Amino acid sequence: ARTIGKTVKRAPELRLPPKRPGRLFRWAAAAAAAVCLVAGGHMLSRFSGDSAEEELRIQQYSSMRGKSEILLSDGTRIFMRNNTTLSLNTGIGTGERVVRLSGEAFFNVAKDEKRRFVVETEDLTVAVHGTEFNVRTTEVSGKTVVGLIEGSVSLNRDGNELFMVPGEIAACDSTGRITISQGNVEL
Repeated sequence: ARTIGKTVKRAPELRLPPKRPGRLFRWAAAAAAAVCLVAGGHMLSRFSGDSAEEELRIQQYSSMRGKSEILLSDGTRIFMRNNTTLSLNTGIGTGERVVRLSGEAFFNVAKDEKRRFVVETEDLTVAVHGTEFNVRTTEVSGKTVVGLIEGSVSLNRDGNELFMVPGEIAACDSTGRITISQGNVEL
């Protein structure tokens, strides 16, 4: 066959890349699963009863430079020195007011006959009975020092409980030995 004039070439067919039918489906399935998990968790927390109300809510405070003051909802005032960390439960719990201390802080504890105030350190537990006192912990020496200004505190180490009176300083070393003496309680 002969062609007169210009030869017309056909343009090549344009082909689209093959579709991935599973990609959109996978995204939709993942989104649906996430929605189900969130909704299920919400429903579980709504219908779990009183246990959700008793959940612990830990709040942590850190003082890197200078002094910081914390005023708790019960009226207790805490003055933290630099390089101090304090953790406390702000939720509804056992009724005890418990804080965990690393560093140094001065406590002016509001009296509450129904709920005692407890300061926990790495080596020692200080139970407070409405008072003013100072606690200092040092990681290097592994020592905890408590100075009692007013009121009463008891120290508990491995089940042994000692009571302090105003004007006393108690020192607990890394071996667990506690010594109590008179001194400058303001540390």
